[in-house]
Amino acid sequence: MRKISFILGMALVATMLPTQVLASAFSAQLISVSPTTSVKAGTTTQVQIQIKNTGTTTWVNSGANAVKLGTIEPRDRVGKLYHGSWLSPNRAATMQEVTVAGGEVATFTFDVTAVGAGQVTEKLGLVAEGVTWFDGFSVSITLQVQPAVWKAALVQQSASNVSLKSGEVGELSVQIRNDGDVAWQNIGAFAVKVGTASPVDRKSSFVSASWLSPNRVSSAEMIVAPGETGTFKLNLQAPIKTGTYVEKFALVAEGITWFDVNFSVTINVVPAIYSAEYVGQSASSLSLTSGQTATVWVDFKNSGNTIWRSSGDTMAKLGTARNLDRQSVFYDSSWLSPNRAATFLQAEVKPGEVARFTFVVRAPDRVGENFKEYFRPVIEGVAWLPDLGVYFDISIDEELALVDPIRVGLTSTTDSVTVQGSSFVIRRGTDKGLVGTYQNQAVAIAPLGYGYSINGQSVSDWVRVIPLNNSVLTVNTSGIGSYNTFRGMILVRRSPVTNNIWVVNELSLDDYTKGIAEVPNSFPLEAQKAQMVAARTFAVKKRSESTSSDIFDVYDDTRHQVYYGYNYEKDRPSLVAASENTKGMVIKYQGQPINAYYFSDSGGYTSNVEWVWGGNPIPYLKGVPDPWAKSDTWTYTLQQDYLKSRFDDTLGISAVGGDTIEDIQVAERYPSNWAKMIVFSLSNGRVVSVPVKTFDYLTSNSELRSMNFEVKKINDFGQTAFVFTGRGWGHNIGMPQWGAKNMADAGKTYQEILTYYYTGVTVGPV
Repeated sequence: MRKISFILGMALVATMLPTQVLASAFSAQLISVSPTTSVKAGTTTQVQIQIKNTGTTTWVNSGANAVKLGTIEPRDRVGKLYHGSWLSPNRAATMQEVTVAGGEVATFTFDVTAVGAGQVTEKLGLVAEGVTWFDGFSVSITLQVQPAVWKAALVQQSASNVSLKSGEVGELSVQIRNDGDVAWQNIGAFAVKVGTASPVDRKSSFVSASWLSPNRVSSAEMIVAPGETGTFKLNLQAPIKTGTYVEKFALVAEGITWFDVNFSVTINVVPAIYSAEYVGQSASSLSLTSGQTATVWVDFKNSGNTIWRSSGDTMAKLGTARNLDRQSVFYDSSWLSPNRAATFLQAEVKPGEVARFTFVVRAPDRVGENFKEYFRPVIEGVAWLPDLGVYFDISIDEELALVDPIRVGLTSTTDSVTVQGSSFVIRRGTDKGLVGTYQNQAVAIAPLGYGYSINGQSVSDWVRVIPLNNSVLTVNTSGIGSYNTFRGMILVRRSPVTNNIWVVNELSLDDYTKGIAEVPNSFPLEAQKAQMVAARTFAVKKRSESTSSDIFDVYDDTRHQVYYGYNYEKDRPSLVAASENTKGMVIKYQGQPINAYYFSDSGGYTSNVEWVWGGNPIPYLKGVPDPWAKSDTWTYTLQQDYLKSRFDDTLGISAVGGDTIEDIQVAERYPSNWAKMIVFSLSNGRVVSVPVKTFDYLTSNSELRSMNFEVKKINDFGQTAFVFTGRGWGHNIGMPQWGAKNMADAGKTYQEILTYYYTGVTVGPV
């Protein structure tokens, strides 16, 4: 069908004021009005008016004081020729120009609608909104409205008899020819539509969601010019009640006339059977953490006699049940609505076919609870299908489910502890009762005599801070520096052993190893893997030795292992990869995790544990040659005064009085070249033998890096001093990190490194 665009002419008779309005702040003179033509009733035409600003105030076309044309006599009445494009029913237009100064001309352009018959006059005045009407100014617009011919003829009807199931939607179309002399509009105040008839404007029993109103079915698909044929589509939704209905319709030009064209359709409404059979679903039991999502599905077979559709007025959906239409606590933004989870992917599911409803459930921040969510198919606006007892049993886990956890003592403090994060909860430590949920907040935890204060709220128990959604926590208090962000939970509690308040990081063992700061990120991967397995094994062994009275398993410093947490790991991807690539792996001797001691460098030979720390031998901590050790040496000079102060009790210098140390010699060594006995020669002739364990204890590791050294006596400004030259760094028991690095550079795997330095061990899962 050809689309017709047109603007009809009109007759305009303008009454122009011949004399200029008396000059003032707001005054005006009419310059011109559109030429006069004739117009048909029910059509629209355009008017243009030009007005000169003869006042002293500049006009504006926007804002609170815009200058507009408004209805007068009386003022502010609804316009006789009102068109939907007007600013309001009593304001035809504002000027096209942004501003019009005194002496300039403003142009007002607007549409009017022809109503009635014969001469129709609209009288307008000029107003500066919120300021004043222009006294003495008016313009009259007179239309000569000619009668329009509104005639139509029915050309074709797609069906006169229709069979529908209860609630089903059927489509009917009719073609009607325009036999009048005015084009039919399909939108606007005078649109031509199909309406209910016999009587006209009654509410139909077959209204569907596509209808314009309960008594208006549809407009034509486009503007219909005289002589052309328009197509009107009717969607009819059958009522629930069965039977035979005759529905009558007619054509109407809104606000003008009903046409003498009408048509009817006989509709036989038969029972619609909407039924479903349960076929299957994804796992019905789910375990989620707060905010976590999971995708689930349910399959139903269409066991009725009516097609299910995934769009339209009667689309099939999966809705919440028990109670019907309740808002689900597992609502996700991907749902159709808070009580409609999904429809199926196919356009339709015929009887005997299977529909799959797939949707996402999102866990709420209601931790520690269990929910049984029931769902049931529904044909929207028609019927709920049978309740087949379909549900998902969903439990909301503790906010953070730790796998193989370890507790790290971060610091002991008497100050307030501030914890912050994007999303976390605080629970009482003993019964895990919820204290509060926090979003993007900092919470201050201060010790009280009987418990703790949390942002001023008293809690008579120790405190467990648990992140949500796999987030991290930042801790600020004395004793914690810039490495203050951690995975896992933060515990604040008093030690029953020392009565000190401790900040403890509880996290999974493999996350703990990612934050270990013992080797550089630049070390080769196999050496880093060996370090991660040794560190993990060390932590597992220490954890197994913890007693019930301890509130943590390991210190975060050199007393056990240096641990810096998330801030450290996020900038060291190679170390993180080493931890992940050895996940769960430990060093075992006879099936049990070992004391996996490690240190920096051996100097050429590692030591038996009993050579260094005394006690009984340990089979897997035996000294081995270390050809991968660093080749460099270290040197440090110990002054007479330093030695006398550190070794006074051991050598009895103060008791004798006036004694000085004249010589130091290594009298006996272990096979590793590690000193076994050091002999001090004193100025009064005494000779004192000092075991290496004592000597090591009384000297600093930063001064004498190992007990593998040679001693040379020197004269230092008149006093005897001693220059120590040695190799290696650290206690020399277990795995040397530089040896591991050099073995890895030589192509050795982390398993080969570990089984070389730890005697008779295996590497495997915890």
